[in-house]
Amino acid sequence: MKRTTLAYANEKRSYRIFEECYMLLLDFFKPMLGSRRLRNTFSKPVYSLDSTTITVCLSRFEWARYTTSKGGLKLHTIISNDYLLPQVIDLTSGKVNDVRRARATIEKLPADNVTVVMDRGYNDYKLFAWLSRRGTTFVTRIKDNTITTPLKKGCRSEADNYGDYSIQFDSPAGRQACGELEFRVIQWYDKQTDRLNSWRTIWI
Repeated sequence: MKRTTLAYANEKRSYRIFEECYMLLLDFFKPMLGSRRLRNTFSKPVYSLDSTTITVCLSRFEWARYTTSKGGLKLHTIISNDYLLPQVIDLTSGKVNDVRRARATIEKLPADNVTVVMDRGYNDYKLFAWLSRRGTTFVTRIKDNTITTPLKKGCRSEADNYGDYSIQFDSPAGRQACGELEFRVIQWYDKQTDRLNSWRTIWI
């Protein structure tokens, strides 16, 4: 494929031009998206963090080596649940670990008055401790082998099969990273799977 004028311009032009243009358009159209907002449901803005890998031609993207024969780009994305639109997108090679990049991605959000939702792939004690000390509320699934202190007394609704407790991480790695920080554990009974499901969020 021959190099076109547009391709040459995109190669030489800073990505910040497109970033600033997107943010300006997002701010402009936010009032028109107000009907989709979830502020009546949540007390603060909610953001979802995840990543996706895009396979690319290795001969064209030598810096994005993913395997010995394939290239890959990874987009670490934070989506606003109020507007269902990306708020932050970080582009890296496909080999970059999600947890290691999460901190740099989340730093582009305000520190407090936001909630970040992550899947189980972002379970990391150091990340949890950093979010807690930063003042950022977060919600994530726990791993089955997570070691914690016994559930401390909290509120429980027997009728709704729902429980809200506080815990501390009790493994050596958890203690070293999080110390005496307390977290909430939310449990509810799932009739379809006949098991208790758990989610954790920073104790504020």
